[in-house]
Amino acid sequence: MAKKNIQTIIRTMDYSDVARVGAIEKLSFPSPWTERSFKHELENDYSINYVVSHLDVIIGYLCAQEILDEAQILKLAVLTEFRRCGIGTALLNALFMTLKQHNFSGKIFLEARVSNAAAIEFYKKHDFRLLHIRKDYYDKPVEDALVMMLDTKQHSIA
Repeated sequence: MAKKNIQTIIRTMDYSDVARVGAIEKLSFPSPWTERSFKHELENDYSINYVVSHLDVIIGYLCAQEILDEAQILKLAVLTEFRRCGIGTALLNALFMTLKQHNFSGKIFLEARVSNAAAIEFYKKHDFRLLHIRKDYYDKPVEDALVMMLDTKQHSIA
């Protein structure tokens, strides 16, 4: 049963968060990013990175990039025991709010494993639509990716 009314705080990710984010990453993805990859994102001027915490413990994160009129969600993960509690939606809304503050009016892209039904359903619920399939995009195991897109000119964000 999903927990309800979980008190959380969303803030910008910093270097002190990387070890915890890396641990969640390893639990969430079959081909996880390294801590170095997260540090690289923190150094990237185009990156938007958030963590969400509950009782001062990081339980999820989002990494995205914004370049001109396109944005890309690179990572979004929430610890299993905190899923389906609105935390992923809160992270997505934090991204949308930042993009809106930047006067963004373009397209937001992401990739999801074809087998990740929960993620696909989550993004569809937030008006992302299937754009196309990238054959054998993922490894460990080899799997196709669904490329999904949200056009902010057609769907309001935040």
